[in-house]
Amino acid sequence: MEVYTAEELCYVLKENAFLLDKSIVGKRLIEWLDEECGLKELAKELCRCLDRSVTLSDFVMTILEYVGLYEEPILQKTRELLRQGENLTSYEKEKSRIDVLVQQGKYVQALKEYDILLKELPEVENLLSARVLHNKGVAYAGMFQFSRAAQCFYRSFEMYPFQETYLSYLAAKRMQLTDQEYVDFVSKQPEAYEDSMELEKRVEALRRSWQERERESQPDKYLLIQELKQQYRRNCGEFQ
Repeated sequence: MEVYTAEELCYVLKENAFLLDKSIVGKRLIEWLDEECGLKELAKELCRCLDRSVTLSDFVMTILEYVGLYEEPILQKTRELLRQGENLTSYEKEKSRIDVLVQQGKYVQALKEYDILLKELPEVENLLSARVLHNKGVAYAGMFQFSRAAQCFYRSFEMYPFQETYLSYLAAKRMQLTDQEYVDFVSKQPEAYEDSMELEKRVEALRRSWQERERESQPDKYLLIQELKQQYRRNCGEFQ
């Protein structure tokens, strides 16, 4: 990512705090701040940081505090994210970076990079592999490819049997199948009954929440739709 000012650098550091690693700690960045930005005092302080072998968090916060672009609440949050990120492996940071692509709706790119990461992960990283497969399922679901989403969720569940992953699997199957097909599917798996009931509770809660938001945002339109529904039901009853 190209930056041209110290303020742009601070923005990039803050926005990617959780993903940063020690590769940014070095003389190249210090020289850029000195020669291109004219921040000689900051460059000297960062050189002293290198001599003291400070943590990534201290190095980045030295830059953010010196430039003064952000107020203390934002600095505190960034400091916490940096400390959390310091405990992550390179594989976990790579997963977190790809997760951002999913959150941004860049599903195709995310799926390609998840596949690359899965190939790189050693066998001992079963838990991380399961989490990556789960998020592949989320990406497929975002593309309405519910069959593939269900496959990813189930593979993840087989590796690590988390209830939330199984609920995601059932949700994908519910979206993939017709109502009758889904009922038949669940009935053939007695162990899925309680989870399927939990899923229905969540679906109903989401439906009520959505209806409430619709009622609040467009009360007249909502009431009209409800009235039309009641009239339709009455007419259907008369035809019977």
